Amino acid sequence: ERIHPTTFHALGLALLSSSTIRAFCDRLARYYTFITSNEVIVLYENDESLQLQLIPKPEVGVSAIYPYLAQGSFATYIAWLRSMYQWDYAPAKVSFSFPQPKNIQAYTDYFHADCQFNCEVDALHLVKSDLEVRLPAANAELARMHDEVVVQFLAKMNQKDLVRRVHAQIIQLLPSGNCSKPTIAYAMNMSVRTLHNRLTQEGTSYQDILVDTGREL
Repeated sequence: ERIHPTTFHALGLALLSSSTIRAFCDRLARYYTFITSNEVIVLYENDESLQLQLIPKPEVGVSAIYPYLAQGSFATYIAWLRSMYQWDYAPAKVSFSFPQPKNIQAYTDYFHADCQFNCEVDALHLVKSDLEVRLPAANAELARMHDEVVVQFLAKMNQKDLVRRVHAQIIQLLPSGNCSKPTIAYAMNMSVRTLHNRLTQEGTSYQDILVDTGREL
């Protein structure tokens, strides 16, 4: 009840501008480190549903407050999807890794779905037929603008992440039409050869990042 989109700054506003529920999930998973570095969100899709899985990082482990984090996170995402899509929107089901609480009814009343406990992973199971429906609040320009703020913040937060830094530079320079490899290298204070070699060490290339960035935008 107390978490609003602006709680997550630009990411919250980008999420609310998403074109579809799938785009909402993709954006949340891609930029989840903007919210926390303790967990990651993994998307797993099968024939029945898209699972939005919340997974603690192995080096961090599961803290005493993690069950509350999982509950609060899923409750927040469902609340936002209800405001964006349908007021009575419900997931296919919800899986929690922690033991079954005494009052299961409180969970089913909120999520309007089957809630299971002692599962291997914490996950929202979203109905596949809902994923591609165009959301009323969809705004590609606002989503792109707020994505750019998030990417630039993450690039500054982790200067050692070369791929993310290149990604941020491409987003910044794309509107000018001049985001060539030499231009990006110059903006990052390195030679084209150094940029090429370091990206190769990361298992990628400038062209791959450019294509991926264009696809995201």
